[in-house]
Amino acid sequence: EDAVYFLAFVKSARSVEDPAPHVIFFGSRGEKEKMSKKAMCYHVIDVLKKKFGDSFEIHKDPIILDCRDGSSEDIQVTKTVFAEIKEKCIAGASEVPSVCQKMRQDVLPVLRRERNEIQAGLFMAKDDLGKIVQESVSEVLIGELFDQLLSYLQEGGEIVDLSDEVILEVQWLCSNVMAPAMSDRYFPIHAVRNAKG
Repeated sequence: EDAVYFLAFVKSARSVEDPAPHVIFFGSRGEKEKMSKKAMCYHVIDVLKKKFGDSFEIHKDPIILDCRDGSSEDIQVTKTVFAEIKEKCIAGASEVPSVCQKMRQDVLPVLRRERNEIQAGLFMAKDDLGKIVQESVSEVLIGELFDQLLSYLQEGGEIVDLSDEVILEVQWLCSNVMAPAMSDRYFPIHAVRNAKG
């Protein structure tokens, strides 16, 4: 029921012109045995495909993750699925301006490397990024044009635009910010399970 409610909300909020969102079901190894968890997910996937039809691109297989093992088969499957979705999104997008290509190939890699070298977080104020872009590319990008550039980069999975701040690398946000915040230190699920026997 939760999945139906959530997808119904997403469907009501998106424009009919937008491409169909991708949906992937993840499960935790700690919740149930792997095969029983997958069987439940397959049932949910079948129900949602019948209910929502072509409104979503629902991945055919659920993925059961053990986040403590970064080299596990399921982690590799997840990376492959995300890479395939990214390629589909890029292929279906309009032609990327040359300045966006320059940002991907030249500007962002340099910024990431420089901030890593000084052990700074991979984020910066949007105004500061705008000044660097102006110095790095020949085209004048201000106001709406700069916002459009950031939109291209965000849709391509390069950055996250947070209005006043810009995350320079999505992987950094997931690995260095979100993952530690969701660790056992703050969510001691294993302790609760052990207490329950």
